[in-house]
Parts: sequence; structure tokens; C-alpha cells
Amino acid sequence: MEFDLVALFFLPIVLLFLWICFKWQKQISSPSLKFSDLEALDTQEKKSLKSRFTNFPNYAFIISLASLLIAFIDPHYFALKQGGELPKPPPLEGIAIYLIADESGSMMEQIRAQLENGRYENIAKIDFLKEVTIPFVNKRPNDLIGLIAFARGADVRAPLTLDHKSVIEEISHLKPSILPEDAGTSMGYAVFKTVNLIIATKHFANDLVKTGKPAYEIKNAIIVLITDGVQNVNPEDVNDPFISMDVKEAAEYAKKNGVHLYIINVDPSILTSQFTPERNLLHRVTQMTGGQFYAVDSSNSLSEIYNAIDEIEKSEIKEPLLSKEEQPDLYQRISFYPLFIASGMFFLFLGSLFETTFLKRVP
Repeated sequence: MEFDLVALFFLPIVLLFLWICFKWQKQISSPSLKFSDLEALDTQEKKSLKSRFTNFPNYAFIISLASLLIAFIDPHYFALKQGGELPKPPPLEGIAIYLIADESGSMMEQIRAQLENGRYENIAKIDFLKEVTIPFVNKRPNDLIGLIAFARGADVRAPLTLDHKSVIEEISHLKPSILPEDAGTSMGYAVFKTVNLIIATKHFANDLVKTGKPAYEIKNAIIVLITDGVQNVNPEDVNDPFISMDVKEAAEYAKKNGVHLYIINVDPSILTSQFTPERNLLHRVTQMTGGQFYAVDSSNSLSEIYNAIDEIEKSEIKEPLLSKEEQPDLYQRISFYPLFIASGMFFLFLGSLFETTFLKRVP
């Protein structure tokens, strides 16, 4: 059972006042009659029922006062509403994770890869990405997760959110474009744009905190970019300073803003000597940000890479402590003060009735 804390604070003051009144009342002499001889009074006579209950009004007044004082501190408890379930409260903090998925036309090509069930199958790169990325999202229930799709440009498919169902739905809808006007792999631009989205989300959270509203605290931010190639800007965009931004410049911007960059290449050909310079570059730029470059091959599956990232980028689960009073949809507040008020009024009436009628004393 719980009580009103403000009332509990004033209760000792009220009790002290009543104690002072009681001590003061004791100093006042009770009314009396003087007798010259007490022999006429038979003190051995058996007490009548009326004399036995002569102090009942006083007891009734005490019970009345006690009931009203208990009502003053508002005793109550919270009962779980019928059909209510204890929901898991939303997390207060965690990691912001943006997934950047390559939607260039080459993602339609098939590779032989190890799937979640452990078997090796021929599968389109984009379908391989979907099958392994969705379980990764499900493993991070307390983190903000968003999705960016990129090819020639970069599109926000899902902003950072705790609604992972919407993110998974967008992942399942990824579809590479084979249109000539969409050709390109603007990896640097996709990273740069994503870092800016993370910065904007942090600023928005800070603004909420300043206004006294609850906000999710981003303890760390990471980008996981999944691709099958290297930076390849569309010729029509070479003069655009943003879309043509190289990966190194974008990684420096990520490092400056505290974002870890992970790049995963799902095409085994990235491990050939032909791509050694590009591979070395991606190793350097990701490590510069505190991230890592991975390449999927026969000894390193995508699911294992996700597990490695999951181990590195752990988030502390810190759930908000909500009182039952802050969950009115779940708990019903049941107060007992009406019962104590009714009890106090009843005994006050009863004491007054008996004192002025059946147990009336003279003088």
C-alpha cells in the first residue's frame, strides 16, 4: 500500500499539534459537584450498562480523528487492469545504427554464399544481403536502426527508429535498378549523407531534453555499408562535390563526428589482386573511424561478420523505471481515503449522538 508523500510530511506536524492540545486539555479541571457526605453513594453497586459505556463518545471521537488523519495521507494501491500485460518499456539509450545497402545493378548478380542455415547456395547478392541483414536487425532491439539505399544517389528508406518491423519491411523491398541513368556506386556520398542524418537525430534529441521531454540518448553511432564493389561515380556527377565525394573524405567526416564506419563487400572478387589498392584504402579509412572493412569469402560468411560487429558494438540495456502511476493505461489507482472519511464521519456522528442523548452527563 502506498501513501501520499506530501501528506506524510505534514502528518507529524498535525500529530504534534494534537498532542499539545491534549496536554493543554489535561490542565483544565473537569466540572464537578461537591458532596458533604459520600456514604449515601453505594460505590459497591454493580455498574450499569450505561456507566460501562460512559467513555464510548470519547473513543468514537478518537477513532473518528484517526480515520480522518489516515484519509489525509491518502492510502492507495495500484491494481493491474483486466487483460493488461506488463509491456517492456522502450529503452532510454543505445547505439544508432544506419545500414547502407547497395542497390546498384550489379547486386542482381549471383554468387555462391553461405546462408543462415549454414548451406552454400547460389543466390543473388541483394537476396543474400536481405537474408542475413534481417536477423542482425532482430538482434538489436534496444538500438535505433535506419536504412539507406544507394547507387548513383542515396535514398533514406527508414530513418533511425526503434520500430524495427518497418526497417525489416524496407530491407525486404530492396531492389537493384538496371536503368542506365541510375548507374553508379556513390559510396562516399552515401556515407556523408548518413553521417549528417545521425548528427540531425542527435540535435533533435538534445532539443527534446532541453524542453523537458524524454529522448533516446545515442551512446554511440555506427554505419554498416554493404556493397559488392568500390567507389564508382556516374560520369554525369563528377562535377558534383557531394555525389562525387570519395570514401576517404567521407570517412574523415564520420571520424570527426564520432561515427564508426564498417564496410562489408559481398563479392569475393574484391579479394583478388586486381582490387588490392581499393581494398587497402577501405581498410585504412574504416579503421581510421574505429570501424573495420570485411570481405565475404568461403572462410568468412556475412552472418559471421555481423556477429563480429555485434560483439564489438555492444549497447548497454538501460530501461526506464516507470512508476505505476505513470502507466494509467496499465494500472488502475484504487484509493481508500473515501472509506476512511466515511468511517471518520460515522464515528463522529455516533459519538455526538450518544454524548448528547443516551450517555449525556450532568453537569
